[in-house]
Amino acid sequence: MSMANEHNFPIILAVSGPSGVGKGTCIAALRKMCPAIKLSVSATTRKPRPNEIEGIHYYFISEQQFNDYLKNDEIIEYDTFCGNYYGTPRQAVAKCLEEGKDIALDITVKGSLNVKRFFPNETVTIFIMPPNFNELKQRLIGRGTETFEVVKERLARADRELEQSKEFDYIVVNNEVGQCATELLQIYQTEKAKRLIKFQQEQKKND
Repeated sequence: MSMANEHNFPIILAVSGPSGVGKGTCIAALRKMCPAIKLSVSATTRKPRPNEIEGIHYYFISEQQFNDYLKNDEIIEYDTFCGNYYGTPRQAVAKCLEEGKDIALDITVKGSLNVKRFFPNETVTIFIMPPNFNELKQRLIGRGTETFEVVKERLARADRELEQSKEFDYIVVNNEVGQCATELLQIYQTEKAKRLIKFQQEQKKND
């Protein structure tokens, strides 16, 4: 990363939470308020849902392709769910940071914690919490895109993921999308300011 781009203090917002909590919707609202934040696109081996677009929502690839990426260390985090792989391409994230761009990741709980291991200085982990467990259940059922068995599996996983929220830098409750996005923006601005202050302090020490 060049010195010029370092001074932009690019950060990664690794946003996680249980399936159905509204991560993608809140990130989209955040990016409307701050278009400078780029959206990371994950790769997955699952089939596209209706209205999902290649390269916009996911990179839809075969399991063989995904395994090749893993062997070549081209996936910085990945997870499996319902027999499908989900992962974040390393090169795409690294390129954004090299260009001094901030990036948001809509990823799994396990994924967020792994990203921080790859990019410890740039990564800020944020856990999106549902107002309550029953609300999360209703959101999953309301989507109408999955079978009852899949919804049941997602709820069981959500219970485990909620326990991991304490490992995150920030926790935000998604009572309402606009409010949640505003809190995400405040976190983003705070973290950018922290990096600027740290840089200024280091510059003073070196003067």
